[in-house]
Amino acid sequence: MDIENDVLDRHQRGTPYSSTDFENMTDDEHAAVLSHSGNIQRGAPEEAMLAIQRKLGGGIYPFAVEHTGDLYWRTHHARMHGRSEHDEVGKKIDKVLRTLKHPYGFEREMKENITNNSTVMKDPSIHWDTAVVLGKDYANRHNKLPVYTYPASLMVQATNHLGNMRFGATTATLEHLQELHSNEDLWEQLHSRQGSIDFLKSQGK
Repeated sequence: MDIENDVLDRHQRGTPYSSTDFENMTDDEHAAVLSHSGNIQRGAPEEAMLAIQRKLGGGIYPFAVEHTGDLYWRTHHARMHGRSEHDEVGKKIDKVLRTLKHPYGFEREMKENITNNSTVMKDPSIHWDTAVVLGKDYANRHNKLPVYTYPASLMVQATNHLGNMRFGATTATLEHLQELHSNEDLWEQLHSRQGSIDFLKSQGK
């Protein structure tokens, strides 16, 4: 089976793998599915993130959407090569949480960033409503990523909350992800073939 093309075809058709599919795969084939699924994040979801950065300029929101979206890719893309990028994933979770939980207030600083960038760039179209539209597109594109593990479901949930400006919910989701990530043995079990089978069965898939 050409796993790379199968992953892409299934993504385009909206027919993801089931628990039964993974039961009939080897561990290496499962790892390849995760890797090629991870690379999907570098398409439309990544472009939505870049659109936010290009339009809004610098600031904490463009920073947060970059690193939150990157969690999915970092966790998945190297699985077929026996790597999980565990340390890098942890660093990114920590970075975003520090920004979200800063006492100054995430939304307050984000709005100030937008106002300042609009003034400096002499672009009145840089405003909160623009950020809302771009954020929704970011959320919608990440929502279409294949989800084959419990951590992946939380990563997609985090990008959905962040894209829809639900910063408290983003924080809570990333804190849960951080807790899971802190136990490396558990983290790896959740990303195993059996971990995917158990997760998909829990979702009735």
